[in-house]
Amino acid sequence: MENVNLEMIRGDDDGWTFEVLEESPTLELTQCRFDLHIKPGKGGIIKLSSETGEITTEGNLIHVVITHSKTENETWEQAQWDLQCIDPNQKVTTLVGG
Repeated sequence: MENVNLEMIRGDDDGWTFEVLEESPTLELTQCRFDLHIKPGKGGIIKLSSETGEITTEGNLIHVVITHSKTENETWEQAQWDLQCIDPNQKVTTLVGG
């Protein structure tokens, strides 16, 4: 798993694109569910998912969008996060985090 520091401003609409370089030849990204969780030291966890439309795929790219409503009332300055891939067999793989 690669560690990446993401920066964002509270209350802004933001997003990131991740490129998957080691894709399994038998598994298309479109077959997977993706979840990104932002976990501050205190407070609630922000959950983004391909099931709810915040995460989409295009070829070997994973696009993540976070709307201002997810962070506008947050007070934390740093948080841990991870992006997980859940394949059709429910195998969970953490792709990247920080």
